[in-house]
Amino acid sequence: MSGTLEKVFDFDDSDILLNQNGRLSEKQLKLILQTRRIGKIGGRLAFAAIFISIGAVTMIGLYNVGFDLKNNPGPALAFIAFFCVAAFVFLSFFWLGRVRSDLKSGKISTVEGFARHRKKKLPRGLGTAFYVTIGNVKFQVATKAQYEAIKPNINYRFFYIKHPPTQIILSVAEIPVR
Repeated sequence: MSGTLEKVFDFDDSDILLNQNGRLSEKQLKLILQTRRIGKIGGRLAFAAIFISIGAVTMIGLYNVGFDLKNNPGPALAFIAFFCVAAFVFLSFFWLGRVRSDLKSGKISTVEGFARHRKKKLPRGLGTAFYVTIGNVKFQVATKAQYEAIKPNINYRFFYIKHPPTQIILSVAEIPVR
């Protein structure tokens, strides 16, 4: 069974040994660095798009009600307040996501338990998403082969990097039931 896990999750015994000691293998480090680069680009694009959208909605609203703060301050102040609150909420979630992710530090987390499976059909015929939950940690696995390799009647230990909204699985070990 573990040979199947090693094959579908692309790790080996030396990866598990390093992960047990809180360290990443060279291959895992490359994966983490690649994920960080992709996240930086995506984060910057999302930040710009959302900030521009919030600003555009605010400016359109100000234009429609008239930017007359002396005679009619209520609507203009409401739109300015909306912009400030929306910007604060967005920046808070952006900052919280960066703080909560262990991707930057490379901190390895572990969870043990029996697997619970769940499939979800994606809208517009985009396929199926596969989820495996160990303890209270939910993992989205990339392939059907990974999903099927994790059996519900076997105790597992997952080594992973916390990276909301999903987790990055580094290695998986079967644990004998005591």
